[in-house]
Amino acid sequence: MIKHSPLLSLAVVGLLNTVALAPALAADPVPMPSTPSEAPSFKGYDSNNDGKVTLKEFQAKGGDEQTFRLGDANKDNALSSEEFLALTR
Repeated sequence: MIKHSPLLSLAVVGLLNTVALAPALAADPVPMPSTPSEAPSFKGYDSNNDGKVTLKEFQAKGGDEQTFRLGDANKDNALSSEEFLALTR
């Protein structure tokens, strides 16, 4: 049986994570307008004014599901204003 060092195992896991996450990290989080006055606003995405942005609302404004899922930090299937702001930075 071949023994592997813990450092080698960590390096392999890190490399695999990097490869798996690269497409998501390279994606433009939220479509950004050409002028600052058109910057995406939470209220603009929250079409029913319930204080959260659902996937449906996000997609209606041109956002994609993968970006939405990455931004939904607490995994409640909605973006809070804080989560939305983090996506637009």
